[in-house]
Amino acid sequence: MMPPTNSQKRSTEPSLSETGPDVDGGDQPATGIHGSVTPPRGRDESAPAVGSRLVFLLQFFGSVAVVGAALIFLIFFHGEDKEPTDLGAAGPTALPRAVELAGPNLIRVVPSSSLGQKLVSGVVRLDRLTTAQLRVTGAVAASLRPIGPDSTDQWQFNDPEALAAFYEWRRAMVDVQFAEEQTRRMSRLNEIRQDSQRRIVERLRRLVDAGTDTEADLQLAEAELLQTDIEGRQAIHEAESDLRRARQEVAVSSRHLQLMGLDVDLLEQASSDVDVIVADVPEDYLSRVALGQQCEARFHGFPEEVFPGVVQRISPTLSLERRALRVLFFVDDPDDKLRPGMFANIGLGTEPRDATMVPAAAVIHVGKHDFVFARVAEESERDAQLWRLVSVEVGDTRSDMLEVLAGIEPGTEIIATGAILLKPLAASIVREATGGDR
Repeated sequence: MMPPTNSQKRSTEPSLSETGPDVDGGDQPATGIHGSVTPPRGRDESAPAVGSRLVFLLQFFGSVAVVGAALIFLIFFHGEDKEPTDLGAAGPTALPRAVELAGPNLIRVVPSSSLGQKLVSGVVRLDRLTTAQLRVTGAVAASLRPIGPDSTDQWQFNDPEALAAFYEWRRAMVDVQFAEEQTRRMSRLNEIRQDSQRRIVERLRRLVDAGTDTEADLQLAEAELLQTDIEGRQAIHEAESDLRRARQEVAVSSRHLQLMGLDVDLLEQASSDVDVIVADVPEDYLSRVALGQQCEARFHGFPEEVFPGVVQRISPTLSLERRALRVLFFVDDPDDKLRPGMFANIGLGTEPRDATMVPAAAVIHVGKHDFVFARVAEESERDAQLWRLVSVEVGDTRSDMLEVLAGIEPGTEIIATGAILLKPLAASIVREATGGDR
């Protein structure tokens, strides 16, 4: 056998670039000719990146599926039987089964609906009250108090202009008294002078008839009688003119005081134990004020003390600035605690009375008026209730109750709670009934 050649030996020997098992059976990287390391076979470096992308895609599509399922549930299942309760946004026709118009000033409500369950009815009751029907603001306008070393009673006012007008009125009253007396005296003087001159004429006429005096003397006496009559009439006319001017000044100064809320007759009746209070009543509430009405005043300087009084005068004119009627009354102040200009909270109408009371939540204010929903007796309506919109006149609030002055009788069933939910429908009824003027 021929020995292998050198070329055969080289072909059968392992190459330095191949990888063979090591002594421990592990794979060792083979080194090339220049000593570089070759990566092992069978290992993929892109596997971790592909896995993270797959997890991200699974999370994304899962989130989309959950959101879509939630939307489908809200649209097709959750809101299927839900009724809107906001009448202002949905409008009266959005609740055909819950509430709807049933005629002029009438609505029909289904008690079993979600809206009907929020409406609670109550009965108008009658209470005995002694609190004020109307509360307004006012002030001490005048006070008669002793002033000076001789302690004579003199008027003090909260306004210097009122003080000037009052003393102008008093001066005019003195002028009237003087003019009246002067007119009477002038009339009496004219009567005496004319009577004396007539006697002279009569005597001369008899003397002329007897032939002792001449006709010229008689004519001169008759001329003097005529002159006396003319002069007397002129003097009386001047006195009466002075009287008319003085009376006119009295009327002007009295009118000036009335415009400031004072009354001269009331001032003449006052004593030093009372003060004159002026209250401003808005013209919308004039029907609640009457002469002889009891009232009370509370002052900021004496918050715990109540000063009772009675309405004495009601001003014949409105205040142009405040559009209010001024009411004058006396309050007892024997200890002289009050001073002109002190502000007060005044309650009018404090007599004991039977008052119609309703919950404040039952009253709906639309425009300038107030309304309640009163129950209508129903015979054919089994699953619904009929309510009528009724206009009422309300007074002051008593805790959570309102006093009703007119419009509804005690014992009437009304919507006591939740009436505000029906305000858009009430406003629609009012606009339709008044043509949008209310």
